[in-house]
Amino acid sequence: MGDLELRLMNLGSMLPPTDWTSTTRRGLALVLFAGLSATAGLLWAAPASTARPAAAAAKKSAPAAPLQAGIEPAAAGQLRFYVADASASASLTYRINNGPTLTRKLDADGARQTVLLSDLKDGARLQYSFSVTQPGPNNKTITRRTARQTAIVTTPITAADAAALAKVESGARQLANGSVAFFANGAPWADVDYRVNASAPHKVRMRRDGKTNTWQISGVPTGATVQYTFTLGVGGVPRGTATQQLVYGTEDLTPTPAPVVAAAAPVAPPVTYAQTPSYVRTNPTFVAPPVAGGGGGGGGSDNAGGGNASAPNSVDGNNNANGNNGATASSPASINSGGGDGTTTVVDLGANVIVVDPSANTTTLQAQLDALYAQQKTNEFGTQRYAILFKQGSYALNVNVGYYTTVHGLGMTPDEVTINGSVQQKADTSTGLDPARSTWRGAENLAVAPTGGIARWVAAPAAPWRRVHVKGSLDLCGASCANSGSGYVGDSRIDNQMIAGPGQQWLSRNSLWGSWPNMSGNVVFVGNVSPPTAPIWPAALYTTVTRTPVMREKPFLTIDTSGNYNVFVPPLTTNSTGTSWASGTPQGTAIPIANFFIALPGVTAAQLNGALAQGLHLLFTPGVYHLNQTLHVIKADTVILGMGLATLMPDTGLDAMDVDDVDGVKIAGLLFDAGPGNSPVLLKLGSTSLGHAADPSSLHDVYFRVGGTANAAATTSLTINSGNVIGDNVWLWRADHGIADNITGWAANTAANGLIVNGADVSLYGLNVANYQQYPVQWNGVRGHVYGYRGESPTDMPDQASWQDGDQNGYADYTVASSVLTHELWGGSVYCAFAADAPIKQAMAFKTPNNAGVTFKHLSTQCQNTKGEISHIINSTGDSANTAKPLATLTQFP
Repeated sequence: MGDLELRLMNLGSMLPPTDWTSTTRRGLALVLFAGLSATAGLLWAAPASTARPAAAAAKKSAPAAPLQAGIEPAAAGQLRFYVADASASASLTYRINNGPTLTRKLDADGARQTVLLSDLKDGARLQYSFSVTQPGPNNKTITRRTARQTAIVTTPITAADAAALAKVESGARQLANGSVAFFANGAPWADVDYRVNASAPHKVRMRRDGKTNTWQISGVPTGATVQYTFTLGVGGVPRGTATQQLVYGTEDLTPTPAPVVAAAAPVAPPVTYAQTPSYVRTNPTFVAPPVAGGGGGGGGSDNAGGGNASAPNSVDGNNNANGNNGATASSPASINSGGGDGTTTVVDLGANVIVVDPSANTTTLQAQLDALYAQQKTNEFGTQRYAILFKQGSYALNVNVGYYTTVHGLGMTPDEVTINGSVQQKADTSTGLDPARSTWRGAENLAVAPTGGIARWVAAPAAPWRRVHVKGSLDLCGASCANSGSGYVGDSRIDNQMIAGPGQQWLSRNSLWGSWPNMSGNVVFVGNVSPPTAPIWPAALYTTVTRTPVMREKPFLTIDTSGNYNVFVPPLTTNSTGTSWASGTPQGTAIPIANFFIALPGVTAAQLNGALAQGLHLLFTPGVYHLNQTLHVIKADTVILGMGLATLMPDTGLDAMDVDDVDGVKIAGLLFDAGPGNSPVLLKLGSTSLGHAADPSSLHDVYFRVGGTANAAATTSLTINSGNVIGDNVWLWRADHGIADNITGWAANTAANGLIVNGADVSLYGLNVANYQQYPVQWNGVRGHVYGYRGESPTDMPDQASWQDGDQNGYADYTVASSVLTHELWGGSVYCAFAADAPIKQAMAFKTPNNAGVTFKHLSTQCQNTKGEISHIINSTGDSANTAKPLATLTQFP
């Protein structure tokens, strides 16, 4: 395969050409526009001031030495960007084909700094600029940016590829009834990119049938212009065709019968990960998040008065107000990792994954972690997402964890990564100390040796503490306990005391601790070592299940001593107690990272579906992923793992994800966020009630949200049709507050149902459902088991008439269908906090048939305002929860 050809255009002020002898030695063909060379140009320091005496000016305002910055080809589909100074701090800002703007830090590469972009397609259009921070006068720093450049990538075609392309026939046929059929005959695979009139462009993988690729659209009005182009998978590099168009109704229609569009699933192109290039990362490790404004100030036309706010990944390394010693750090361009066959795969984890090595400078690292927390601690409805990954070793750090941030150890056991200091969730929010709103974060697979002997992780929904070893005590309350919400600790060890406080619902699963004092609220223990035995229900609202009936622990990312990344998938267990890592040798399967499609923000749903169709697993790096297609999981044992609360948002009123009737799909660490068009369901598991007892599918730290960031709608958040599904910490939330007052409301963000279960033998641990307008939980499958349920009735109905289930006041939070003969719930609580001026009543919290095999153990209801009432706990049984008696309990039903 030949080198890349670059055609460059200058979109900003002209920069003097640089020496490009090394480029010409590579045989690179250059097409120059307006005199600009293929290397992007020089970064020039500002001239010295002429307002001072010459000596003073030379001393105080001497310009930084000019720097060379440029671009050069590396291998097929790869470009290397460089700055010829190893001491400067440099970053590259770029976008590909008018996609999202991304920023990458350049890393040391001998006497210069470089960053490599891979998987560039033929015809890709790159816009890019450099930002370089250098030492300046008076111990300040100077940041300079080049003008924006444009490069168009073309890969020289081989004779064999040219011959193969000449045999491909592609085009479009006009069919009857407003239909158009695209075809590409003779290509192993093909994508069609089309738009009708001024509609948004659509790009899809065409269906494959033998040597024919076809795709058909309908609803095209007479006179509409259909523009289209193809990407053909011929040879080593995908090739794009010229744009074509037809005007519907002005050509002869293809006779009936029309060409048959194959019904087979789209065939994805081979996904290949670039092997290690000549450029090898020698010091990847810590990166900083985007921080607006910040350090690095002190002069310069782009940096006057304290920092370039538009430079994405800038952070003041010493956190000084005057900007002294500013340091720029950003995400690693790539991480060398194993492919499972002795080779090394280049893994790009994107700009929002922070990989930390124990050799990192502690002072700089602490300042950068503090900057991240300062950005995220009140960012409840922001779009920024981050994951902090600690390589094996010991660290002296205080890691405060803000919104949409998850912290991960990369070892096989928690004790391979030890934080001496703290990893804590302090309940700092935009409304002050508010545990109930300290959501959307998590920590897992590490050990904490807390300063003072007490670690703090305030109980809150969607904020799990998983697979953690606390070498001391764990405080679940913090400085403010009055409004704490549900929480979760799983597969963890706390050497000393669990310092508990009030909570509406809490689940501890497969964990152990030294002691557990009293905790108010409905607390459920499953499979723990030595859970509290006194006081007993209802003196304390404790529910204990000695063993965990069935479980698979959450998959997690690891790195071995050779730097090879894998995703470790624990096995299915039954009747377990204690942690999965107590023996020191976890059981399970390590999947090489080369078997994963690494999703970065900006990836399309079509690309994700192509990877799934090919049998790849998905690793979602932190970010918000907008979907114009439903993600379709069709292969058994697919792993879909998210970091940093990676968020899937369907934009066009479709399901976000559908899973076929297959075994063993694992979905973990994702937030499904409803979009503006009403989705029938955000996540659907299975289309029938087929059982999968030998290899169940499982959900781990999976969350659902309707509203909060914008007006949104979804009829149902989660539907489970398959049998034998395991849920491990699942929260479904119709938002009752948002980024603005008009974002949420009875008509502003609509969601009828939270969870519908149709499959048999579904087991859920830690189920939290809040604020849905009709049936929060509708259970139709037999032999269901739930351990720890927390329900919240909707808060925002305008009046009683708006919330009626027939002639019944309100809807029960948890409904079991009359056809169900066996069902168990252990530890369930429902509370209400109606906001309407008029009194609102809910007839019952739980609704169930009176069948002998349907049992509920340890139920409670609570009324948190002065007007509302939950009239009965279950059916017509149980006391009312109201102003006179806010809390009602029931030991068992029937």
